[in-house]
Amino acid sequence: MSINKPLFSIVVPTYNRPDMLKSALTSVGRQTFNDYEVIVVDDCSSLKYDIFSFDDGINVLYHRNKRNLGQAGSRNVGVSLAKGEYIVFLDDDDELDGCFLEANYNYYNDKKWQVDFSWSSVEFVKYEDGLRSHRLLDWGPILGSEKFLVERCMRIGLGYGVVIKKAFFEKMNGLNTDYRVFEDTEFFARMLSLGYRPHEVRDAKIYVHDHNDQRLTQDASLLNLKMEECKKILDLYSDFFNEYFHCKSSLHWTMEKIYLSIDTVDA
Repeated sequence: MSINKPLFSIVVPTYNRPDMLKSALTSVGRQTFNDYEVIVVDDCSSLKYDIFSFDDGINVLYHRNKRNLGQAGSRNVGVSLAKGEYIVFLDDDDELDGCFLEANYNYYNDKKWQVDFSWSSVEFVKYEDGLRSHRLLDWGPILGSEKFLVERCMRIGLGYGVVIKKAFFEKMNGLNTDYRVFEDTEFFARMLSLGYRPHEVRDAKIYVHDHNDQRLTQDASLLNLKMEECKKILDLYSDFFNEYFHCKSSLHWTMEKIYLSIDTVDA
């Protein structure tokens, strides 16, 4: 690995989940492609992190925020500290497949490095009643139409194996910290509305964990915030959503689910 300038910088924001972070970093240590660095951004956790207890021999830079910045702010900090040409976003409770970086390297190399942004295959891991189950996210066949790529992009999150060129992320001015919940949706809408188009790297895979037993009930204030942010995104990028109706429908569907959740909380 090049110490001065690795090809990939893996940015991992974390908050009060040191045990889960260990699994995420262990998955990084299993990579078959080794030209990378890891940047852990601790969002002012109350729990103690002992990054140096990890013995996988990976190059980890640990940064602790002086105050809580949220996901958008923490990811922006991680990118600002990154030395790599490409940023990989990894949530602290998820895991990269062992060939994740190698598959992305092969894809980008095949495309002559003319890729600004991509996402990967996703396998959901769910825990229920002490049992672990897996479900592969099925996007259907790979279709050449730009329309399908745009529609799929508006249904993903930054935790879906997103790889993005650092220079492109900076050109886009990073994530908008005014958004506390849908910062990734706003970023994708902003990017797509400017005419940039993503790529799918299906040979790369990320494991996204669903911890039902550790999920807190969402209160009305958080649900209302989600609703406000969805409306704001629809208004801000109305021309884009009017052109790509299915993207608009997808966001409306998200708002409907939020509305039903608010009804349940208020009942």
